[in-house]
Amino acid sequence: MDALSFPRWIAERWVAAFGPDEAAALAAASNAAPPRTLRANRTRGSRDALLAELRTRFPDATACRFAPDGISLGLRGDPIADVAFREGRMTVQDEASQLVVELLDPQPGERVLDACAAPGAKATAIAERVGAAGRVIAMDRHPRRLALVARDAERLGLDCIAAFVVDASAPALAGLEDDAPFDRILVDAPCSGLGSLRRNPDARWRVQPEAIEALAAEQRAILAAVLPRLRRGGTLVYSTCTLTIEENESVASWLLAHAPDLRRVGIPELPASLHELLDADGALRCWPQRHDSDGFYAARFERRS
Repeated sequence: MDALSFPRWIAERWVAAFGPDEAAALAAASNAAPPRTLRANRTRGSRDALLAELRTRFPDATACRFAPDGISLGLRGDPIADVAFREGRMTVQDEASQLVVELLDPQPGERVLDACAAPGAKATAIAERVGAAGRVIAMDRHPRRLALVARDAERLGLDCIAAFVVDASAPALAGLEDDAPFDRILVDAPCSGLGSLRRNPDARWRVQPEAIEALAAEQRAILAAVLPRLRRGGTLVYSTCTLTIEENESVASWLLAHAPDLRRVGIPELPASLHELLDADGALRCWPQRHDSDGFYAARFERRS
């Protein structure tokens, strides 16, 4: 592992957690340029039709391996400048980020809360799945970043999204439009971001080791605040784009210990397209060095009826 390209504490953590060979592969992947990956807007055409069109302008374009709406353009080209982007037929989004929504599995007509929604790729992906009969509440505490959600929803032609400036860790989530429960809740929590260093290389120097436990405390507070808004029988997905046990497995274990009416959804009940990416507990694990995606963790829970 090239420790010179990482703070010592990250290098030591990765070697201890994954072993020297895997840590070296993770470091190399985290220093490499990521592919330009996008999501087809399924309300405006199929992934295959968009892929065929894009190949005329992006010769390296291929279907993503796991994400059903995903397309990788390779390392060349600017998707944001493309006519399909301007016409709202696609969104730039890493494959692992798309797979979090695949794990959530929103259904047409459902009411869904995206508790930490900005800048909005997952919120719009959810909206494309619930359709015009559904409702997506996109919530974030940062007004400027939340404005990006509304902007993208307009570009994509998604009228079922409503955005609210609300701190997801605030009890009772005061400020939402009503007190109605949600069929599904996504908590894509603020985190240390150590799984997305290839897209945000400076983050390795900004994040300090003492921040990890503070972030985990914030993640627990958000889960505690949103859980009362999940209907009986409803689905909650907790996700991060980091690799630390404290922010991932430990938070998932805390949630189960503090919410006895929750159960962890097992592998047989999860989308078959994800099974190759699930660990023994049914958590989604994506890795830069294994899947050429950002590093993501996501776990799915169900509130007992």
